[in-house]
Amino acid sequence: RAYIGYYPVTCATNWGNRRMASYLLAVTDLHQLPVDDRFNLLKQAIFTELYEVALEIVNMFPDLALHKDERGKYALQYLARKPLKPQSTQGSSWTKWIRDRYDARQTKNMDDKGLELVDKLWGKVLHDGTKEHRELLCLTVLDAVTAGNVEYIAKIFRTYPPSIWKIDQNKRNTFVLAILNRQVEIFNLIYELQGWKVMRIVTKNKEDNNALHIAAKMPPKESLNVVTGAALQMQRELLWFKEVENLVTPQAKISMNKDKYIPQSLFKIGRA
Repeated sequence: RAYIGYYPVTCATNWGNRRMASYLLAVTDLHQLPVDDRFNLLKQAIFTELYEVALEIVNMFPDLALHKDERGKYALQYLARKPLKPQSTQGSSWTKWIRDRYDARQTKNMDDKGLELVDKLWGKVLHDGTKEHRELLCLTVLDAVTAGNVEYIAKIFRTYPPSIWKIDQNKRNTFVLAILNRQVEIFNLIYELQGWKVMRIVTKNKEDNNALHIAAKMPPKESLNVVTGAALQMQRELLWFKEVENLVTPQAKISMNKDKYIPQSLFKIGRA
């Protein structure tokens, strides 16, 4: 142990050293650690996407699903923003080829472990958590939409359907956030689950923007990086606008926001 609250297994996990973290976890008596240190270890495993390590910790101490850190956050709130699928390796094609094959055996089950971790944590919340726990933690779907974490969202939606209608401080629900952040998989998932109902529930936000206004506005910069070139970007944006336009009511198409713009005008102004 290097200093209070920090252990060799924590260090290995913090560095994302999967093999060393797994070994040290096996030889460390976590029952001797204070609960805050156990939670910190779980949190670090989530940060570094060592989901098999995180899952083993949760299997030993399922109550960590209901534990908060010094910032008042739960494990699910951190997990909602993390990808549950392996990320592409950075570097040249040659070094990527080497690292991909070196890590292949270690990461091939990462998808399953990440999803299993969501199941364990959320299952504990549903089974033993209070109503306040459920209400707070189902709000994690809003963070997951922004991050594009479709696997996480699908798990929560199917086990706790009311979460689909949660709204953020700007009165935006999951469907509107999917439009805003151009998350096509999440957009399709929500529509498949709720169909026409989702458009009946979509309300205006604080600026009186409806779903079509949101589609008309330029998305956040991070959502623009997936397509290069102005022409391709314009084509993509037009497709988004037309898709949402086909779903909204005729009234929504001519509805004005607080700036007195209808969606069509807002689309043109934002790209002039």
